[in-house]
Amino acid sequence: MMLAAILNFMLLAPPATEVPTRGYQGEEAVVGPDSPAAEPAEPEPEPEPMPRPPAPRVPLTTPEETGLAPLSQPSQNGPTPRWWGPFPRPKVIGFVGPMLQLTRLNAAFGATVGFGGGAWIRQRFAVGAAVLWLLNPIDAGKTTLGATQRLNVNYGGLTLAVVVARTRALSFTVEGLIGGGGACMQNPNDGSCYARTTMFLGQPGVGFHIKLGPIIRLVLGFGYRLVQARAWTGPGNQQLGGPTGTVMLELGWF
Repeated sequence: MMLAAILNFMLLAPPATEVPTRGYQGEEAVVGPDSPAAEPAEPEPEPEPMPRPPAPRVPLTTPEETGLAPLSQPSQNGPTPRWWGPFPRPKVIGFVGPMLQLTRLNAAFGATVGFGGGAWIRQRFAVGAAVLWLLNPIDAGKTTLGATQRLNVNYGGLTLAVVVARTRALSFTVEGLIGGGGACMQNPNDGSCYARTTMFLGQPGVGFHIKLGPIIRLVLGFGYRLVQARAWTGPGNQQLGGPTGTVMLELGWF
């Protein structure tokens, strides 16, 4: 009887249900269909950083190439020779040198020679002086008595220059001379003067200062001489004035 009751109970009981597997999404568990447990995905490797391209090489510019600052010491391995002077350059430097000036005088060719000197202030502004003598006195015809005479002049004055533009080897300036001098109608035999006059003059122009070395520059100048002379029997103001071309060697610390 007992065995028959147990069999009847087993036959009448409902079939057991399987417990579904649990899947996970995020932090909360969810019920999903029967499936094998998913293996955790391996993290993807981070991409290697791209190599940074080398920075472009910007050529170093010196102050004299980009502006009008004082010149700096030249790049070299060993010490500079003593005769090159100090580096960096002082704010005020002196200069001196011979000059030759070609000009028109009394409708003829004239050449004057002389010296100039002064000081450059921060390589931007120069003040100095110059004096010139006529190298080849100009034939001026004859006197009223029929004697041969020639024109001789000399002059000098204050010189000024302002640098407008500059590179390492070249400076462009606006410059000029303001001063005075004298002219003489000269006896070619003994050098005495038949007549004399004094004159005031101004000579505006431009200049190119070409650096040949640490202590020397070649200067090429172009200008015009304007003259106002006291009345006399010799050539007038226009004949005493004229275009000029100057060549000078500047000696200093450049």
